[in-house]
Amino acid sequence: MSLKQVFEPYFKIGAAVPAFGFKNPKVREAVRTQYNSLTCENAMKPERVLDREKNMSDPEKYRLAPALDFSEAKATLDFAKDNGIPMRGHTLVWHNQTPKWFFHENFDESAPLAGREEMILRLESYIREVLTWVQTNYPGLIYAWDVANEVILENGIRESLWTKTLGEDYAIWAFRFARKYVASGVSLFYNDYDTFSPWKRDLIVERVLKPLLAEGLVDGMGMQGHMTLRDINLNNFKDSLETFGALVKEVQVTELDIHTVVTFKETHQDLAQVYAMLFAMLIRAKKEGKANITNVTFWGLNDEYTWLTYFRKERSFPLLFDEVWQPKPAYWAVVNVPGKLEGDVADRLPHGQRFAFWEKDVKVVKELHVDCNAANASDENDGSAEAPFATIQAAADAAQPGTRVLIHGGVYRECVCPRMGGTDAENMIIYEAFEGEEVIVKASEIAEPAVPSEGWSLRGKETEGLTIWETKINPNKFLGYNPFNAVNILHDRLFIEYEKTDMLTYLNRRGMVFC
Repeated sequence: MSLKQVFEPYFKIGAAVPAFGFKNPKVREAVRTQYNSLTCENAMKPERVLDREKNMSDPEKYRLAPALDFSEAKATLDFAKDNGIPMRGHTLVWHNQTPKWFFHENFDESAPLAGREEMILRLESYIREVLTWVQTNYPGLIYAWDVANEVILENGIRESLWTKTLGEDYAIWAFRFARKYVASGVSLFYNDYDTFSPWKRDLIVERVLKPLLAEGLVDGMGMQGHMTLRDINLNNFKDSLETFGALVKEVQVTELDIHTVVTFKETHQDLAQVYAMLFAMLIRAKKEGKANITNVTFWGLNDEYTWLTYFRKERSFPLLFDEVWQPKPAYWAVVNVPGKLEGDVADRLPHGQRFAFWEKDVKVVKELHVDCNAANASDENDGSAEAPFATIQAAADAAQPGTRVLIHGGVYRECVCPRMGGTDAENMIIYEAFEGEEVIVKASEIAEPAVPSEGWSLRGKETEGLTIWETKINPNKFLGYNPFNAVNILHDRLFIEYEKTDMLTYLNRRGMVFC
């Protein structure tokens, strides 16, 4: 299953991930599988990049060119580079999560605030060095930058240390420097929350976007998308989406999550319905030319990796995957949206991907035979009709594009993992039951021989007339997890460190024995 595959015809699907998350193999696998865009949750924000210790060591040296440290961001950048996942840069200039000392003379908070000219030089150096470092060490990795973040409040430009030092045009200066130093083809975004509120939408247009557009400094609008299921208004979202879409080249939903508390009134089904309506709106806007949507990024990976529980001070369930990485009803609702809008639901796989139909004739250049009941069957054979393989896996290991594997009747107790697939519709690898013969592939194994047990009892219970049987199970039949060899949680539960242990090992259904 893959969100990125389902929405590839429309826009990238991204996730914001904390740097520590990449220590978890489940996080790494989820990012590789589901997303084709990645954002640092905090590791590239100013407070994480500005090197406090170095700047304090020699304030005069770094007064106009602050020292930077990218060590925290490297885990995410390296993972993205190694796995070919493009990134959004978040964020260059923000009133929040920018250290207070950055705005003072000599980086001393007890000293006066720095003057406008000094802050303009500081800002230019900071943006130049961030962009230069990333573009030198990770060329082509970042395809978009949030240049300025959350500039607007009810009264217009938000008052902050940026306005007190540099002035209300600080965001324009940030975009000027970003445009000056950014690599060709990288998009520059203004990013803000509550963009679906009419008053804020209008202020963003007048006070931010229009001045930037007048100088050709901005490419896109980032609609953060933090919403609450209790009071969501998708009509307002649609109005803002189309307003921004008419002004800028690109619109991205940059920080999507929908705060949900699972109660009698707010259920997973309610969340699924809203997510489905939102994604349907985004696709329609894209197809109708109302907004060139190029990315939708979820702020978090699953209901465990969400900032909202802390921020809202109540347990939040805002995303498409639950705490143990299982897809929620919202996931299924979202991946089914394209099929419903395109009218080709019948041609979709369960996770929403289009099934690849073809009309070309298949070319078969080689046939392999599998016959578990043949007297001379062996996986050491060549797979010919006269010398068949004993298992389907042996044929799968030998098959090349253009191969037909003919499987003769019988019961095949194996899990087949093909080594490779075909290359195109004309050069497939085909697995077929031999004409007129019944082929059964099943996961169960025959355990034999069974013998009367010696020395085993029911701990004092009545056993008269009862015979206990035992058999030895070959451990090689189990790959990774042997349910018959797992620790008994009822006996050892006091010794399990729940926060450090994958409890599914203990809570999964144990193996079943049929007599």
